[in-house]
Amino acid sequence: MNLHSNRILFIVAGALLIIICTLAYSFSIMKQANEEVTQNITDFSRGSYDILVRPEDARTELERQLNLVEENYLGVGQGGISLEEWSDIKDHVDVEIAAPVASIGLFTALDRTWMMEKDPVEPVYYEVEYSTSDGYQDYTAQEKTFMYDFGEPQLRFGSDFDVSSAYFGEDIATFNFPVSYHQVVAVDPVEEGELIGQDFSPLEEKAFDPTTGYSEGEEGYASIMTLSDVSVPVEMRVTVDTLEPLTDADLTEIYDQSVEGNPMLTMAEFPEEYSELVEEHLLPQRLHNPKTLELHPSDNHYPFSEGVLYVTEDGNLSIGDPDDIPNYGQVSHYTAQQIKFNLEPVDYNIREDGSLAVEQVGVDDYYQAPIYREMHEEAIYEVDEENRPLNDSEFFAFVENGTYSITEHENQLASSPLGIYGGETPYLKSDESVTLHPSAIAGSYITTPAHGLISLEWAERVKGEEPIDAIRVRVAGIDGYDQAAAELVESLANEWEAQGYTVDIVAGASLTEMTVEVEGVGQVIQPFTTLGAADQILHSWNALQLLITILFFFVAFTFILFTFHQMLKARQKDEALLAQLGWSAKHIRKLQLKEWSRLLLIPIVIALLISSFIGIRTGNNTMLIYSVILSILVLISYVIALGLVKKKNSQVVLLGKSILTQNIFFHYPLILAASIQIFIITLMTCFLPFFLLQFIGNVTETRLGVYVHGNIEGIFLVMVVLLYIVGIITVIQSLSNLWRVRKKEISLFNTIGWSKKKIKQYFLKEVLIWGSIATGLGCVISLIALAFLVELSSHVIVGSIIPILLILGLTLLIANQSMNWFFFRGGDDHAY
Repeated sequence: MNLHSNRILFIVAGALLIIICTLAYSFSIMKQANEEVTQNITDFSRGSYDILVRPEDARTELERQLNLVEENYLGVGQGGISLEEWSDIKDHVDVEIAAPVASIGLFTALDRTWMMEKDPVEPVYYEVEYSTSDGYQDYTAQEKTFMYDFGEPQLRFGSDFDVSSAYFGEDIATFNFPVSYHQVVAVDPVEEGELIGQDFSPLEEKAFDPTTGYSEGEEGYASIMTLSDVSVPVEMRVTVDTLEPLTDADLTEIYDQSVEGNPMLTMAEFPEEYSELVEEHLLPQRLHNPKTLELHPSDNHYPFSEGVLYVTEDGNLSIGDPDDIPNYGQVSHYTAQQIKFNLEPVDYNIREDGSLAVEQVGVDDYYQAPIYREMHEEAIYEVDEENRPLNDSEFFAFVENGTYSITEHENQLASSPLGIYGGETPYLKSDESVTLHPSAIAGSYITTPAHGLISLEWAERVKGEEPIDAIRVRVAGIDGYDQAAAELVESLANEWEAQGYTVDIVAGASLTEMTVEVEGVGQVIQPFTTLGAADQILHSWNALQLLITILFFFVAFTFILFTFHQMLKARQKDEALLAQLGWSAKHIRKLQLKEWSRLLLIPIVIALLISSFIGIRTGNNTMLIYSVILSILVLISYVIALGLVKKKNSQVVLLGKSILTQNIFFHYPLILAASIQIFIITLMTCFLPFFLLQFIGNVTETRLGVYVHGNIEGIFLVMVVLLYIVGIITVIQSLSNLWRVRKKEISLFNTIGWSKKKIKQYFLKEVLIWGSIATGLGCVISLIALAFLVELSSHVIVGSIIPILLILGLTLLIANQSMNWFFFRGGDDHAY
């Protein structure tokens, strides 16, 4: 055939080569990304355990609606699983570890005093100001604590009876250590130790010190391991001042104004009269030369630490062994754990947009600090009027016997919610440097890790016959979270669910951060655990793969199919002319076979050679496999196009009153190819950014997702760029093909005297009409699809409409430039 036909074949062959190579490369890197995602899920999505078994109806509203759990949510619970039921689960053939958790409740630390040395004779005034903090605000005790010590027992006047009864007053001054509340959880030492890799054998040991404990209730002391990563959140500001000694006249007036001549009775039963007495006769004795100390619990003072609390020579509050302190005094009460406090879960208000809010439920009387959840007292044993146990066999108390740490559980990609060891720190959204923590009072909106662990053998005694709140199960015989492991985990979960338990598959869970609107504080970023994070990542990634594959397929094969169809249709006229010139059907078919062999086989062979070379260099033949598949699809497209050409053409009906619209309907087979490409590009531009934002949002809301996304971000960015490149190239080629077919029409306008400017304006109006329809349709479908994925807002709508103008402008620019190349700057030679 002629040179022009050979040039067209060469251009189409080049386009085929580019498309096959581009798609094969895109699909191969997509497969690479898919393997990387799958491998990351397999390697990192399995946490410490796989299945969480809880009593029936144990899920909170937060779990049901948002699939989230608080980091230390297992520290609160009413029980519901017996030790026998736990034993059955532990003995299951497919269970490696079954670690139970039984929330015992909140307990106060050892009720005791702290001490500081003093001169045994010198009159001295002490004022102690207790405070606590939640990291956002400091709260100071409303009750004033003071002691006027004039050197003799009968000349000591405290702020109240408790202060006076706790005060030694010889060569040491002692004051009550402020109350704080700490969560205690019972675990099985063996199973728990295997689960998290720590030694909990001290929990199985008997620990009792007869010099400090209640010997009649020796069997009631539970060994407790206390958390070493937190300290007691209290502070003490001590003011020490000298006093003017009291005269005999001063003493006479004090006793005369006391009820029944007894200052202690006045203090205990008539506090208002006592306050007047102090203000009138004791306050003037101060010399107002004060010394102030700021005392904080030392680093080795843990929630359930024992020992003597004392002020060191350099003014710090420390804790030590009585044997190491030559001069000490301390008051302590062995019945400190007679009352346990059952804390209710945080009542989250789940808003329509999925955000969370927490409201105050009250204010603490002592510190005037806000309370965000209810707490109920429960007596473990009864005491008499002298605070002694009524039944020695029911006595219960803690003896510290070791510590444990939670730092090794921080910053994990997968975070199977252990429920009692979470150490993530909430912080203010407006200022990340402000970290938050519970104060000394109970009822914080922050769920703390367990501050103390005891052995499960105590759980029934303290909590009842069904003390266990949850069992964390690690499945035996699996190393990662692949498909086979997932099926085994699911089968076990279904088995226990059928028995009436609440069962959650936590393999693939990961930490996330949520904004919580806390009344009185503001917006707080809190850690939560997303159950099923791995599945969410896989589903989001699979959806992205499917979308990009479909777009690639339509962009490439719409162009190929329409190009083949137009070429075959154009060749029909040439073949009819050859038949009139005497060519036989056999020779025409031979010529046809020769041309199409070159058109199809040359780019396919080159693409396969390129893919083979890349496969040899990289050791990965994925691109070669996809090149073979795409080559087969190209051949199938040729067969489909050949079948369409052989069909009898229907008569074209010219619709519309104007010449422009009639031309559009007449040339719609040519225009349709470019319209579909523009439609797909519009769909990509209007829909894909929001879809990607949704994808990134879904994936990166957990730590595991952030890690996975970081590894594949560059890969799918390349895929999107290649998708746009292929789409724009096909639009250029489609418009160039349209002008080539309409060359005679354009030449006719030129012959009858139309200027180049007028000709271009005329044809650009056509492009504007069908281009607007294509972009508008693409935008409408995008908005409909987005309505199912994101909440439609003015930003989304504007973000979808603006691309229409950009794509329409780009289409007109391409149409204008392709006409310039084709008709006004050298014709076919320059255009191709």
